[in-house]
Amino acid sequence: MFTPSRIIKLVLVVVLLVWLDYILPDREIVRIVGTEVVRKETSTGQPRDVRFVNAQYPDGRPRVYRNEDAPWYLKFDSGNLQAEAQGYAKADPPKWVAVKHYGWRIPILSMYPNAISFKEVPSPDVRVLPWERIVFAVLVVLLYLVGRWWWRRFRARRIDPVLEEIEETLDDLDARSDRLADRVRAAWHRFLRRLFGRGSR
Repeated sequence: MFTPSRIIKLVLVVVLLVWLDYILPDREIVRIVGTEVVRKETSTGQPRDVRFVNAQYPDGRPRVYRNEDAPWYLKFDSGNLQAEAQGYAKADPPKWVAVKHYGWRIPILSMYPNAISFKEVPSPDVRVLPWERIVFAVLVVLLYLVGRWWWRRFRARRIDPVLEEIEETLDDLDARSDRLADRVRAAWHRFLRRLFGRGSR
C-alpha cells in the first residue's frame, strides 16, 4: 500500500537516480567529424564562447558534445581538448574515439552532454564499460549496508535502552496514578460513611 511517507521516499529515490544518471560519466564510441565555437548569451546578457565537438555514431547518426571546463571532474583543459578533437576530425583515415562525457542531449532545451576526455579505440565494436558508474554503485551499496549495520548497533546500544527506560518510567507513573486514584476513592468513601453513616453508590 502506498502511504504518503512511501510516496515521498519513492519520489526522492527517483530524483536521486535521475540526478546520478546526469552527473555520472559515460562513454560512447564515435567518429569526430568537426569542431566549432558558438557565441551565446548568458542569463545576464553577457556573451560567451561555447566550444562544440561534432561526431557521428557508427550507424551515421549525429552526436554533438559541448566542451567546457568541469571542475568536479578536474577538467580545466577544454582548449586542449578542442585541439585534440580537431586532430581527430582531420585524421586520415578517420579514427574511432571513446568519448567520456556526462549530461544529456535535450534538443528542445538546447542541452548537450559535456565531453571530458577522448581515447582512441581500434574499432567501433569495442565494448567500453562505464566503470565509474559501476564503482559508484558498489560504493553506494557498501555505504548503505555499513550505514544500516551501524544504525542498528547504535539503536540497540543507545536508543532502545533509553526508550525502554522511558516506557518503564511511564508504566511506573501509570501504576502510581492508579494507586493514588484508588486511595482517593477509598478516602472519599470513608468520608461519606462518616458523614452520612453509609457508603455511597
